[in-house]
Amino acid sequence: MKKGFTLIEMLVVGGITAILFTVTVYVLFMSTRTAKKSQLESLVADQANWLIAELNKNLSKADISTIGCNNNLVYFDDKAYGVGTTLICNEGAQVASVSANTADLTSDKVKMSGCGNFFGCSLPPTSPLPVINIGFTMVAGNSATGKVEDYVERSFKTTIVVRE
Repeated sequence: MKKGFTLIEMLVVGGITAILFTVTVYVLFMSTRTAKKSQLESLVADQANWLIAELNKNLSKADISTIGCNNNLVYFDDKAYGVGTTLICNEGAQVASVSANTADLTSDKVKMSGCGNFFGCSLPPTSPLPVINIGFTMVAGNSATGKVEDYVERSFKTTIVVRE
């Protein structure tokens, strides 16, 4: 009796190995795609949360009698220093704070979309405090590749009540 493997046994082992290799490569590929998408989503969420906190911080310094809105910008005088400040959303670019100095409030890794309705100011009849509605879409990545993992677009809305 000869020792060794038959051709059929070798083909079966080779086929099983090929299937396992294919499944492993597919799982690794999908996890890489998912990680890339998650990284972009995290970047957008972090930038949006930071932007909302900065807008809230800037508006908390506002003299409420000087607040005005015009779709993509809000302007006010700083109640401590009397300096005029404008917060502006630049379509396809960033949000900036313009006063004595100009500072971008968002990273160059994200872009703004929907700036036409970024700010909305109102003075509710039941309250003397101005209400500023903020709505924007933040975009990260590259949509030109056509791959869903290369692009994230997410909308955010918040309301800030400016207090004395």
